[in-house]
Amino acid sequence: MNIACFRHTCATCGYGFNAPALSDFQYGAFIMCSDSGLHDAFLDAFDDKIWNEVDDLIQKNKPLLREKFWEVFALTCDLAPDGTKFEIGLRKCPRCRSTSLSRETDNTGISLDVPAITHNAWCKLTAEQKRSRILK
Repeated sequence: MNIACFRHTCATCGYGFNAPALSDFQYGAFIMCSDSGLHDAFLDAFDDKIWNEVDDLIQKNKPLLREKFWEVFALTCDLAPDGTKFEIGLRKCPRCRSTSLSRETDNTGISLDVPAITHNAWCKLTAEQKRSRILK
């Protein structure tokens, strides 16, 4: 998906970088960021088949995990190209991995093609393996 970029500046190391950000009006759409800060993936919760699967697994097995839905959902996502995990809503500086960032209010006029999040490894697991992974 083609997404507008905003300029971010790291308060820790001063590094400036462009990163995709969604409008507040895109309900159910999220940018997942890799733990390294180097990769992004797009998630449309209404279109993602695994979203409902995770919701069902939590409700049937351990409703208390509802508070940690994002952490549990992240377990279903394939790793970023650099082998790090994707997280929701926690942009990190790609240089020092700090989360102390400021974002400009205007977009840069640049847009990036952000790939959709995938769940290929998750889909290869058996139902029992999925349940076990979530309930750890």
